Amino acid sequence: MALTRSAFSEWNDNSNKMQVINNWLQEVKKPEIHVTPLSILHYNIRHFFSNQCDLLDMVTQYNPTIISLNELGTHVPDKIIKQLLFSYNIFTSKGTNPHGGVVLAIDKKINSIQIKIDQLNIIAVQLIVGDLNAKHPNWGCTSINHKGKILAEWLDVSEMYEI
Repeated sequence: MALTRSAFSEWNDNSNKMQVINNWLQEVKKPEIHVTPLSILHYNIRHFFSNQCDLLDMVTQYNPTIISLNELGTHVPDKIIKQLLFSYNIFTSKGTNPHGGVVLAIDKKINSIQIKIDQLNIIAVQLIVGDLNAKHPNWGCTSINHKGKILAEWLDVSEMYEI
């Protein structure tokens, strides 16, 4: 009904075409785009059982989409990790030394599966996360070390970007 009145007033009004177009543009609603931000939490946990409370605090505070953990320490059963991070799909790799072991947890709202890939160049997007101990001003450090210099050069040559 309101649309009919609006059309009638446009036909009978002394408005020029530009005024009519401007009125239409003001009334047009842009569609709402719902974007889910992607956030990544990487934590060098340095022994899972001693620091799982800190992990839960960070997960609660930041609500990350992806969680990357390294240096789990002793063998941690997948069941325990899945109970702790129940709203995430859990992918693990056992360590080869007492400090090893990694976990990648991806929010269940994101479809994810574990795949074995021997040829890395078939991946469309590569995310590198980890405890790299590389310091460089490119990613906010006030100092630079050898690892940071090498990583910055490699990122530049590989046309990759830090986030």
